[in-house]
Amino acid sequence: MKIKFKTSFWFVLIRFFSDICLIPFVIIIAYGIKFKFSEFLGIVFNLRMGQIYTHTNLNLYLESSLYIIACWMFIFFFSGLYKKYDGVLSEVDEIYDVIKSITISIMLISFGIWFFGFFPESRGVIVYMWTVGVVVFSVQRYCIGKFEEIFIRRGMGVEKMLVIGKNKVSQDIIELSLFRPRLYLFYIGSLSDTPIKHDLHYHLRDEYNYLGNLDQIESVVNEHNISTIFVTEEYQLEFMQFIKMFCQERDIKLNVCLNVNPVSGLTTQTKDYFGVPFESYFNPSYINHHYILKRIFDYLLSIIAVIVLIPIFIVVGVFIKVVSPYGPVFYCQERIGKNQRTFKMIKFRTMIIDAEPTGPVLVNDQGGEDRYIFGGQFLRKYSIDELPQVFNILKGDMSFVGPRPERPFFVDQYVNDYPYYNFRHRVLGGITGLAQVNGRSRLTRRLDQKLKYDFYYIKNWDLILDIKIILRTIIVVIKGQEAF
Repeated sequence: MKIKFKTSFWFVLIRFFSDICLIPFVIIIAYGIKFKFSEFLGIVFNLRMGQIYTHTNLNLYLESSLYIIACWMFIFFFSGLYKKYDGVLSEVDEIYDVIKSITISIMLISFGIWFFGFFPESRGVIVYMWTVGVVVFSVQRYCIGKFEEIFIRRGMGVEKMLVIGKNKVSQDIIELSLFRPRLYLFYIGSLSDTPIKHDLHYHLRDEYNYLGNLDQIESVVNEHNISTIFVTEEYQLEFMQFIKMFCQERDIKLNVCLNVNPVSGLTTQTKDYFGVPFESYFNPSYINHHYILKRIFDYLLSIIAVIVLIPIFIVVGVFIKVVSPYGPVFYCQERIGKNQRTFKMIKFRTMIIDAEPTGPVLVNDQGGEDRYIFGGQFLRKYSIDELPQVFNILKGDMSFVGPRPERPFFVDQYVNDYPYYNFRHRVLGGITGLAQVNGRSRLTRRLDQKLKYDFYYIKNWDLILDIKIILRTIIVVIKGQEAF
């Protein structure tokens, strides 16, 4: 039996022991902010701010650190902070679990203070421990994750993956291994009757590696020490029986793609009834109070956003008028929303008047800079042009998170190619969505991929998922990733 995920195991240990080392550091920093910050300002900057404490003793806090460490590590473990994060929002999922775990830990520490008095009673230190803990452990997890990805991308301690097939699913699997390294899948190459010569995904131009036809499977597996095989197409029964026995004899994990339409509004489950596999299809269920909760969240957050964004609205509005005085500041475009109802989506204008003289086109159909006003590409890259859509949220036309509303011209085309397309209109469209934080403009031409993310969101919605997507959106926008 092969031992797998060695790198993953070592990084779990790194996280575990670094957590133990960082907890006393968090206590010291929290103590310093509460009791020594004013003294620090006086010594370094000659500033007199706040009260200077002379009666406090750091040792009293450190003497209780063993209990704090035990408490935090217990909560960290049972909150799943040492599991493998490989979902669609892996980084945000991990930070969310960090915040949740530290919050629960602080509550337990407060309970211990009030009932057992084992820790010096200072509400300020407790509050700063939560704040510092969230920042320190979030940064720590992010840095360790990026360090871990370096090892994964070099093929160290991973599952070496062979893909059999050359259809779209095969390319999706290869992209998955490239864009989500924490899956611990390292793409070695592909086998098929002939190599992919046309319709190769953009991001696979330099990554796709054709290793030969199916007859060469044994030599390829032996040469590259393959540990995982993905079969993405239907093959004759004789070959499928061979590949199953082949993988079983060599202790290779075999993954066979189900022959189903991956873009479907139905929820799909694979069930095993006493050794007989079945695929179950059913409509996802919706609960009214979920919609009400989402609407309340959107309404309150949009009110806060409008107040906070007023200075930005003024600055951007004046800027647009200065660089393009003959056009409006705002641009209203017809979009299809919930229940296929049309509405006017509001944006800051980033293009010249009559930027589409031949009719509606996708953004990357005419990538020329001459379509944009001065600074327009910057506004689009950092999604500043989307900010006025908070007014669409207040009106009830949109949500902060949801499938991105599309123009009627394109919807009419998409419905013909994807019969389930209108399933995405069962919910409010969003300023951002799961597709936007997993590819953004890269998916403009990849409607099948975009629909997968949209349908996943609709089928798995909860308020926590919305919050995670919003947090991930902030990261993506700040980086300006894959935007036009």
